[in-house]
Amino acid sequence: MRTVLFGLTLILCLSKGNAQFVSQPNPNFRIDINEGCSPYGITITDLVPDRNDTVFYFYRNTLDPRICSQDYQVNFKPCINGEADTVVNQRTVNVEYFNASGRPEEFILIQVNKNAPVGEQVSFLKLVTTIPSLPPQIDVLACGDNSVSVLFDFEADFYDYYEIEFGDNSGIRTIEKNQPNRIDHNFAVGGQYTVTVKGKLDTGDDTNCAITTANVNTIEEAPEPKITRVEATGPNTLFLNYEPLNPTFGYNLEIDFGSGFEIARALNVEDNNTEIEISDNRIDNTNKYYQLRIQASDNCRVRSATSPIVSSVAINQFFREATSTLNTLLSWQTSSDDFGTVDYYRDNELKDSFTSARGDSILVALTNCLELTNSFLQRDYNGTVSKSLTIIPEVLDPIILPALIAPTTEFSSSGIQISWLAGDFKAANYEVLRKKSVNEYTSLGFTESLEWNDNSLPPSASSACYVIRYIDECGNQSDISLETCLPLVGSLKLPSAFSPNGDQINDYFKPLDGVFNEFKMTIYNRWGEFMYETNKPEEGWDGMGPNGMSAPGTYLFTISYIDEDNIPINRKGTFVLIR
Repeated sequence: MRTVLFGLTLILCLSKGNAQFVSQPNPNFRIDINEGCSPYGITITDLVPDRNDTVFYFYRNTLDPRICSQDYQVNFKPCINGEADTVVNQRTVNVEYFNASGRPEEFILIQVNKNAPVGEQVSFLKLVTTIPSLPPQIDVLACGDNSVSVLFDFEADFYDYYEIEFGDNSGIRTIEKNQPNRIDHNFAVGGQYTVTVKGKLDTGDDTNCAITTANVNTIEEAPEPKITRVEATGPNTLFLNYEPLNPTFGYNLEIDFGSGFEIARALNVEDNNTEIEISDNRIDNTNKYYQLRIQASDNCRVRSATSPIVSSVAINQFFREATSTLNTLLSWQTSSDDFGTVDYYRDNELKDSFTSARGDSILVALTNCLELTNSFLQRDYNGTVSKSLTIIPEVLDPIILPALIAPTTEFSSSGIQISWLAGDFKAANYEVLRKKSVNEYTSLGFTESLEWNDNSLPPSASSACYVIRYIDECGNQSDISLETCLPLVGSLKLPSAFSPNGDQINDYFKPLDGVFNEFKMTIYNRWGEFMYETNKPEEGWDGMGPNGMSAPGTYLFTISYIDEDNIPINRKGTFVLIR
């Protein structure tokens, strides 16, 4: 700040540090300092020669005698509101001024000598006195080429100018508050230096003013940053890992959205982070890739370095159709710079590697619905891992699985036996359906096996037609199979039991009625041992086996013949022999 004396202070010497300040209106005393940082001391010297009397001093007055009293030489007491001191037969007095207000304070020093001639008893000196001793607020920035910049906060203190020493014996430099708040310096040799800054006052009376010191390590070249990982974590989000940053430098993450690199985010060095996530509506991780880099520069923009450019990987995959496999279409994009391969993972297991940086509609065949799961692409970009979104192939509509071949049917003792072959896809269960009317089927139920016995035929049915469909482990359903029909007109009727006891009632096991061309019936016991065989449907089995009369129990039969409609019939089942 500039010292303003309102015309009341006579400055005998204007050179900084050597001024002497003399009282008004009579030159009865002087002081050596009239401005300084709190606390500071002044020396008062009495200028009246050969005086051996008592003198009063009032130090911290704020009232101007010429204003507060009509005749301060006669009545000075209304002007006294400061500290008092009595000096006897002493030509010099030392006084300490202090400041507790946090801002500059002005005081008026008054001397009263009642033995002086009339009109000379009261003299005073108005001084701008105490300045808070605040350390200069600075930022010391290390720059490339072994240079340094010191930035000042001029609003943080009340000094008029500053003296700077850079610690390399290059002398003292000054900066005034009416100048730009930055001063630069080049060191002849790189190393660590201590920069010292002292607040100064225009009067030169900067007694006890604070000093700020800062250590600085000079820089020759900017270190090259490095991105270690790029991952698409959302449709519009990229996550990056990078090597630790040098706190001496400033860093910006830059992304090329298609029209050249631009700053996406400034990296905060003070947080000591090594990762950052960027969300931007311009990012489309399913259809586009993006190039990224980190730009490093020293604080003075003298030296800079750029990380190697890395690229993200875009991925898109959707379901197309189910044939003998589940077919998905996979597409991707990434930069062809420094490209080797891009690896395809499902459930974190490597499934394939592609040697093209771009793939459109690549068919990926899956053998199981459970393989429609998390997929991603990954590449190594000169030591940097670049990973795409992790996605599940998009299925817009329910998957209709291919139909099974038509089932086979044959009569059994308890109904109609339906059998079928498994398809290309693993089934969680099969559904058996019987035709009810044209294009209408009734579900008979579900099974995990490959066969079903239908014992619920209505008595009036003339034929039985069946289709099969299945459901896989993911709930996808197949088309129905082709239809298989079994005619029931002239169908074989057999007893479920017989009793060969000679009572002429149910003494034989044989077909009850019908047309049986090329007939053959074979009987086995429960252990599969041959018991009886005939080509004559009217004969039947009388219960006698190779070793004589057969024991009561369950027996098995197989019958084959051609009916009246020239349809081959094959039937097998069980019956009971009763004694």
